[in-house]
Amino acid sequence: MKIIPAFKANYTTNYPKNNKLPALQESSKNPASGHNVSFGSFKSGLARFFDAVESRGFFAEFLVVDFFSMILPRVLIGLGRDREKTGEVNYKSGIEEAGRELASGPSMFLIPMGILSFYQKYAPASHMSKDVLGALTNNMGQVVNELKDVNLLTNKDYLNKSLANKLFEQAFEGIELDNRESLKAKFSELLNKSAKTEPKSAVVQWFKGVMKLKQEPDSFAEAATEFENHIVLINNSNKLKAPGDTKSINLTKNGINARELFEDFHNYSKDALSKLTKYNFAANAVSHFKEEATNVLKRIQTSRANIKLATAITGFFAVGAFLLYLPKLYQQGNISPAMESAKRAKAEGLAKGGANESS
Repeated sequence: MKIIPAFKANYTTNYPKNNKLPALQESSKNPASGHNVSFGSFKSGLARFFDAVESRGFFAEFLVVDFFSMILPRVLIGLGRDREKTGEVNYKSGIEEAGRELASGPSMFLIPMGILSFYQKYAPASHMSKDVLGALTNNMGQVVNELKDVNLLTNKDYLNKSLANKLFEQAFEGIELDNRESLKAKFSELLNKSAKTEPKSAVVQWFKGVMKLKQEPDSFAEAATEFENHIVLINNSNKLKAPGDTKSINLTKNGINARELFEDFHNYSKDALSKLTKYNFAANAVSHFKEEATNVLKRIQTSRANIKLATAITGFFAVGAFLLYLPKLYQQGNISPAMESAKRAKAEGLAKGGANESS
């Protein structure tokens, strides 16, 4: 039996660089071979289309799926409703189907997104999870209890820095780190960037991406990436044990992602700390300002938790109210095409029945 030697060019001493057989190598050099001869351009075009959709985010993906699976089929069915009986295209039914489907699908996202944006603008801390809001409030309460001067409650930069330091102490307590103080200082510096930088609107960024408009550099996103890299560095510097998730910070029961904390710190500073620094302490409360400031923080925490619930409830009823009112927007007449079709079928049934009786 003749043994075919392995191709020396395909292997190194330790690991194969290329394990393709010559026939397969030749085939790979000619991508137009096989089934790609007929469908190569179609497949590549389809791939580019779906890549473009994917790059636009989940909302764009939903619109594409909704169009091909719901909107287009129902509009075509509407246009062809009773065409075999009337001999004409049913434009009225097609318009109503298009109006209902084009408005109802996107509204499931756009209405809640609009309500969420409204609440987030006027109560940014309501956008945070309950656990993170509680963690930031507890740490801020510790900062307040350590203050020696009521005037420091008006110094937002001082409060931001003190809160960031407290978060570091809680998150990395009991962890052995080299250069702990320098890591802490960098942690505080980067986290405070979130309070001084305004994030770009996600809706505006998405719209610019869809319309192929020029995207301005997002300094907030860049700072968030820098903070995330620093958290990875800290977690990997842990001498006691390897972290389960190098991008996670141990501030809540299940931890919080570095980018999420960066955004939440911004929201908390813009909302809770801004209100605390502007709070007008009564003359008789100056002597016990720590207790009063702690109560202010707790009231803000309760308020934002309630607003978060109100956002969900408002979004639910707003979508429901819109869907109830929607028929008035797309309806073309007093009688729906489906009812007209039913009446037409009933009339034909009666006519056939009458003819049978007369015979």
